[in-house]
Amino acid sequence: MIPGAHACPACGLRLTGPEAARLWQVHQHIAALTAEADSLIAVLLRPPSKVGRPAPHPFTPPAAPAVPRKQLTGQQILLGLGALLLLSGVAFFLLVVWFLIGLVGQAAIMVALTATAAGSAVLATRRGLPAAAETAGSIATGLLVLDLWAAHRLNLAGLGDLPGDAYWAVAGVLGAALLIGFDRLVPRTVDGQPARRMVVYPPAATTLLAVAGWSLLSALDLEPLGLGLVALLLAVVSGVGAVVVGRSNRWAAAPLLLLSVTTVAVHFLAGAYVGYDPDSSGVERYAAFALLLAVPAMALAAPRLQSVATGRSESPYTGPDLRLLPMIGVVALLPALGIPVIDAHRIVVVLLAVLLAAALCALTLLGRPQARAPWSDAALLVAWVAQPALFLVVLLLVNLDYSSGQALLAGEAADAPYSLWLPVLPAIAWATSAVVAAVRARSAAWVVVAQVAVLCVLLTALRDSQEFIWVMVALLACAVSFVLAGFARTLADSTESRLLDYSAIAFALLYGAGAIVSSLEETRSLQAAAWIAVGVLTIVYSGSRNRLPFAYLGSLLVSIGTSILLDEQGITTIELYTAPLMALLAAIGVVQHARNPHAPTLLTMGPALSVALLPSLAAALDGGSAVRLAGVTLAAIVVLAIGLLKGWRAPVTVGGVALVVVAIYQGGPYVGYVPTWVTLVLGGTLLLIGGVAWERAIAAGRRSQAWYSALR
Repeated sequence: MIPGAHACPACGLRLTGPEAARLWQVHQHIAALTAEADSLIAVLLRPPSKVGRPAPHPFTPPAAPAVPRKQLTGQQILLGLGALLLLSGVAFFLLVVWFLIGLVGQAAIMVALTATAAGSAVLATRRGLPAAAETAGSIATGLLVLDLWAAHRLNLAGLGDLPGDAYWAVAGVLGAALLIGFDRLVPRTVDGQPARRMVVYPPAATTLLAVAGWSLLSALDLEPLGLGLVALLLAVVSGVGAVVVGRSNRWAAAPLLLLSVTTVAVHFLAGAYVGYDPDSSGVERYAAFALLLAVPAMALAAPRLQSVATGRSESPYTGPDLRLLPMIGVVALLPALGIPVIDAHRIVVVLLAVLLAAALCALTLLGRPQARAPWSDAALLVAWVAQPALFLVVLLLVNLDYSSGQALLAGEAADAPYSLWLPVLPAIAWATSAVVAAVRARSAAWVVVAQVAVLCVLLTALRDSQEFIWVMVALLACAVSFVLAGFARTLADSTESRLLDYSAIAFALLYGAGAIVSSLEETRSLQAAAWIAVGVLTIVYSGSRNRLPFAYLGSLLVSIGTSILLDEQGITTIELYTAPLMALLAAIGVVQHARNPHAPTLLTMGPALSVALLPSLAAALDGGSAVRLAGVTLAAIVVLAIGLLKGWRAPVTVGGVALVVVAIYQGGPYVGYVPTWVTLVLGGTLLLIGGVAWERAIAAGRRSQAWYSALR
């Protein structure tokens, strides 16, 4: 090749231009990659090294090509505008020209337009114009719905005399059949190739079927039991239809699925209305009970039927997964099971709660079998939820003096005597099963459930007791909860242990607050005992790992209790009120210092010094004797001096604040005797001195801040 030549003399290949430059770059890349491949082949042909294998060459897969975003084309815009204009013109035709050609002519023209639109969809599909076919199909669908509406609205052949729901119950089915026929007319293949399926026909047909179903429910005007039965049948038919249609078109299955869900809701509402209506007879209530069992029975049997059908079929099953239906079926049992519970005597409800708790205890202790039904988890959950529900039912009936829920719903006069212990039995049954589950499972969540159940037992059993008994039981429960919280602090840190600790603390504080509130109507001695007992329990719990801050709360509660005792004795010396709290805070500070010798003194000494000095100072300044004021001032000076000598921040802060307050309080009244001009002169002089010595003042302030920060 001749250097500087514009083309290869041998083959005539051009060597200038951007294409030639790119070709040279590609050849350079090929040469580099070929050399790298040769070196890798040489390495792979050598025996492996004993020291270590070479790192594999990373392979970067080629980037996936960017998917172009779908945008509206000019054809789609024109077709959409054309369809809109055509439908507008038809509407104008209906409004203006319709009244000039007679009813028969109107019907004939509308049918002809609808048939023309449907035929245009077929013709466009055969010509390979899917967008035009879809537009024609949309026009045909709109015209068909308009035809059905106009036939009833304009009383064609007496159709206007029919009620609207009865007409649409038939017209919806007819319109769906016509749309399915339109869809069948569209060819499935064109020139041996699969043609695009119509998108608009199937969803429109199923929507009309759903409208027909809703209209049928309204047109039949049945009694609640009949309405529930027909709604169930319609729900089954529409659900099966949704499954069948959904295999090929999910959008078409949506209206049928919506119809199935809404009719199931109507079924449950109708059955519950009859079953819980106090005016219903026994036969009607239990007929509704049997009717409400239909959906749970079908839901429980669906997976087994699916497995049988799958085993008999040679092709793989491609329908929806029905494994969740058994759990839904168990939950759907609740409206039905509530009917006999409401109808039963309250003693029967108590026996049911006890038997249910015994079964749960046995199942918890013996363990569940490995091979269990798919609905067992949901059934177990329903059983656990039923226990507090049964307890609340019995409690409500006993408190209102009714023998059964049916009598309560009927608003009859009270027909049963009050019983104290009858609602306690289902509460104890619930608490027993919950405690067994908590011990067996060793789960914090079950412990919370057990605590709630025990609380319900206590509230129910003591609801008519004296306040003294409330205080004693609440203090005992508070102690047990604090013991449980302390045990949780001994466990390894985890989510379970934290949940156990937090729940036990919450219940302990709840029981403590209950004891204190219950004692407010009793003697001052019992009030003080409640405050002190809760405070002592809180202080004891603060000895757990990382729970020392609870000691402050406990100290405050104890000091409130001692203050009640001192007030009952008529003692007014402020130091006797603050001495217990000061001693407890000092003890807490000693413990904190022992655990962390480098802890700041504001934490270890500050609370105790504040309680020791500041209340006494306030009492001395508020009409106290000069001896008390002198003693507090002397104590503040001693505290400040010790802080300065030891380099402790807490004594310096508390002592300094106390002395400043004394100085202001004692010297403030004398400022009024100083002439105004003297005050102004002194203030101006101080400002001038500060302005002249500004830099020195700033430096002094920074040194003071550094000195104070260095204190421990």
